[in-house]
Amino acid sequence: MMKIIQECEVCGGEGKVSPPVGGVDSNGPWVEYREKQCEECEGTGELSWEDDYESEEEVRETYPEILRVEYN
Repeated sequence: MMKIIQECEVCGGEGKVSPPVGGVDSNGPWVEYREKQCEECEGTGELSWEDDYESEEEVRETYPEILRVEYN
């Protein structure tokens, strides 16, 4: 079994996202960006899962975008 690790696509590996927040007040419409932890990767910047492969080369053929492979 191998643990396959790739960069989180939602936050680009940062572990944080800055979604826009806005509204309207007496001065008119406003927008600001509030940084928060990425919910997809729980702030790690990486996503991982386990799968069965014969070799790391086979994993990289299937998932060319992976960061690394860990052996369990």
